[in-house]
Amino acid sequence: MEKSRTPHKHPRPAAGSGHKPAGSADRNKHQSPYDITDEEHDEAVRLLREVNWGKCMNTSRRNVIRLGDPKTPKNSVGKEYCHSFIFGKNMKDSTGGLSFWSTEYKDLYEFFQGLIDRVHPEHPYTNITVNKNLVCKKHTDGGNTGPSYIISFGTFTGGRLIIEKKGGGDPRPVDIYRRFTCFEGSTQPHETEAYEGERYSAVFYTSSIVPTETAPRKRPLLLSVAVAGATTAVAGEKAEGVASAEASAKSLALQQKFKDMKKKLQGKGR
Repeated sequence: MEKSRTPHKHPRPAAGSGHKPAGSADRNKHQSPYDITDEEHDEAVRLLREVNWGKCMNTSRRNVIRLGDPKTPKNSVGKEYCHSFIFGKNMKDSTGGLSFWSTEYKDLYEFFQGLIDRVHPEHPYTNITVNKNLVCKKHTDGGNTGPSYIISFGTFTGGRLIIEKKGGGDPRPVDIYRRFTCFEGSTQPHETEAYEGERYSAVFYTSSIVPTETAPRKRPLLLSVAVAGATTAVAGEKAEGVASAEASAKSLALQQKFKDMKKKLQGKGR
C-alpha cells in the first residue's frame, strides 16, 4: 500500500532564504536555493505556454502513461496519451537529422540548451524530453544511457520526482522545481509525485537508440486507377506538394494503358 505524502509547495523564496536543495550542502546560505533565476524560470514558462500542446498528444510512451487511471487524458478515439515531445536527434533518422520539434520550437530548444550549458556545461546529452502535466508511473528509461538531468517549471503543489536506488527500492522524493537533479534513468526506477497546478519538466539525456532508417518516413500518395472493373493502387511519394518525375511517368503510363484497354473493350463490343 502506497504511503501518503504531504504535498510539497513551491512558493517563490525570499532573497537570502538559505534553503538548501538535496545534494547541495556546500551552497552558501546567502545564495538562491535554485539553479535558475526567476527571469530564466519565467522565460521557460512563457515559451512552454506557446507550444501547441494539442499537437503533442503522445500515445507511444506506454512505459510512463498511467493506463487505466481515470485522470489520464484520452484522445478522440479513446486512447490514453501524455503531453510530451523530444528535442535533439531524430531517433528514426540515421543521417543525424533533428526532430520535427527541434525546428518547430527552435527558441525553446535553444533556451534549454543555454540553460543546461550554463549550469552543467560538463553534461553530455543528445536529447531533451519535454513534458506538460505528466504524472508518470514508476518506470525506467530503457532507451537512455548514462546520467540524466531533470528540472521542472511552473506553478504547482507537490510534483516531486520519486527516485529509487539502482535496481529498485529505497524510494526518496526529490524536489526538482528549478533544480537540475542528476540520476540514471535506465537503472533507477522513478515516478512523479501527485500534484495540483501547472507543471512542466525537461529531461536532458543521451539516447542509446540506434536509428535503422536512412531518413524519416514519408506517407505515400496512393494513385487509384480503374482498369476493366478492377482498381490498382500505385504508391508514389509526394515531396512538398510536387509529384516526383517517376510518379508522374507511372501515372501517364497507366492512363495510356487504360485508354488502350478501353479501345480494345469497345472494339469487342461492336
